[in-house]
Order: sequence, then C-alpha cells, then structure tokens
Amino acid sequence: MKPWLYTLKVFSVLALAMLLSSCEKKSPNPLPRTESKSEAVAQNTANPAICDTVIEPAPAVSEVTAKAVVPTAMPRMLELGSVGCRPCDAMAPILDELRAEYKGRLSVEFFDVRKDPAPARQYSIKLIPTQIFLDASGKEIFRHEGFFAKADILPILAQMGVKI
Repeated sequence: MKPWLYTLKVFSVLALAMLLSSCEKKSPNPLPRTESKSEAVAQNTANPAICDTVIEPAPAVSEVTAKAVVPTAMPRMLELGSVGCRPCDAMAPILDELRAEYKGRLSVEFFDVRKDPAPARQYSIKLIPTQIFLDASGKEIFRHEGFFAKADILPILAQMGVKI
C-alpha cells in the first residue's frame, strides 16, 4: 500500500472517531439561576418565545402539590413557567386578563417550576412556558410550548366550551 494512502486512511479513521465522540448524547443543562432579570433575558436569545430551561423528569408524582393534583369542577388553563423568564413574564398580563374575563368559568393557574418543580414533573414538561388546557374532569385537551398570544388561546377555550 502506498504511504500516502495509508496516511489518508489513518486520518479518516481518526476524524470519524473525533466526530462520533463530539456527537455523544449529553444531558441537558438547565439555565443557571440568575440574580437579575436582565441576566436571565440575556441568556434567552435562541428563541424569544421559549425559555430554554429544560425540566428534568422525576419518577415520583406523590410530591405534587394538592393544587396541581385536585381537579376543579371547571376547565383549567395551566401555565408552567418561571418568574424572570421573558416569555413567561410576557404571558402574565394575558393570564390576568383571562382570569378576569372567565371568572367562574375557567380556572387560570400559574406554577413557578423553578420554585416548585413538582407540577413540571406531573405534567412532563420539557420547556417553559408551557400552557396546558384541561377539561372539567382533568383530561388534557391541548398543550402549547412557548409564548401563546391571547388571540390564539381564545379559539381553544371556545373549542372546550368555555364562553365569556
């Protein structure tokens, strides 16, 4: 075999080995907690509609707070997010409007999954914010990840039979 061909094969094998080792599946690394809102906003640059915090799943659901476990007698909209996450903070006024407009007909709840990760585990969320729509019996009807405009939420509520 010619020396240059042998060298080419060796380099090809080494390059392939390096490529494969750099493509190993690594565990997701959630955003570090930051002290200021501006630092949190600076970290979220990839997709402004989704906070890139990844929630690690856990096997136990028994830790879930009673508020997250007990279904109410009316449909529910759950927002699983965190204070300081830009898209989550942008959802806050929308949630307040929905609470006021649908009072007595829709339960609108916010869970800060950085303070209490149990609801994130219960609903198996991967990104924040995540909105989950449940019927009166607690069955999941619809799920959305990222910022969700009020104009896009209203048709889902209508589909669920929730009217102003």
